[in-house]
Amino acid sequence: MSPILPVLLPLIIVAAALAYDLAFGEYPEAVHPVVWIGRLEAYLDRFFRAYGATFGNGLAYALFCLFVVGVVTFAVLHLAYLSLVSTVVVSAFLLKSTFAIRSMLQHVNGVLDSLDRGDVQEARMRLSRLVRRDTSRMGVSHISSALIESLAEGLVDGVLGPFLFYGLFGIIGAMVYRAANNLDSTVGYKDSTYILFGRPAALIDTLFNYVPARVSPAFIALAGEATGRRARGSAIEFAGLTDSANAGWPMSAMAKLLGVWLEKPGEYIINEGGRNPTPSDVRDAVRIFVLSSLLFIFILAMPIALVRVVV
Repeated sequence: MSPILPVLLPLIIVAAALAYDLAFGEYPEAVHPVVWIGRLEAYLDRFFRAYGATFGNGLAYALFCLFVVGVVTFAVLHLAYLSLVSTVVVSAFLLKSTFAIRSMLQHVNGVLDSLDRGDVQEARMRLSRLVRRDTSRMGVSHISSALIESLAEGLVDGVLGPFLFYGLFGIIGAMVYRAANNLDSTVGYKDSTYILFGRPAALIDTLFNYVPARVSPAFIALAGEATGRRARGSAIEFAGLTDSANAGWPMSAMAKLLGVWLEKPGEYIINEGGRNPTPSDVRDAVRIFVLSSLLFIFILAMPIALVRVVV
């Protein structure tokens, strides 16, 4: 094997994973690793909660889920190391399952298509598949706001997070990150069932996204510069307004860059002095989402991965 090949391997794996995602999107559910992770987490949820829906049991549950995902990923990669081709194929297959660029764009563009046809009711219905809020009475501005918010949040947990963990810890890191994010979606609720049991999963997800969220404004700003936009005022001025410790960072940066307000009724208004968001602003946000994703991958995540390989 050429001595330079191990150094190029992360780049080859990332390029293959990105190419598949941008061309085809998500895997079928039957073979999607994250779907299988979700099934594992659902099964273990019932097992651990049977001993009490306490914080301690929730912590044991979350850590055990992450441990199992890490061990299984290690075993699969170990088997794949039989040849260079199998290493690339399996690694790219697993890495692609941890991020979603095309899928996010498909969801957002589906809502925009409905708005373009003037079918607000259909837009609300499609939006309900993307956000955790009541969409039944939303007007065009609030639909546009929710789409921009989803793109901002999705930038962190759908792209920056998994690629940062891949850069730092390889495929196992990316898979464990995705498992943690999935745990938060599965049990990280504040209802009577999960208020204690799901709290550790929510805290772990917050911890994992702490750095990706806080570097996201820099890459949103870079993408803005590349498209001729510049935020007026601090890009993180409203970062603390959301209930989530992390979501406000990319949302604030996106709102300031686009010059619009973003609102989740009854919870927050980001950049209240901005203008009403429109479908045109959503399309601009889509371009920022894609460009900032690629900038992050190749300016930060890939150099970290190359250093990890060399060292």
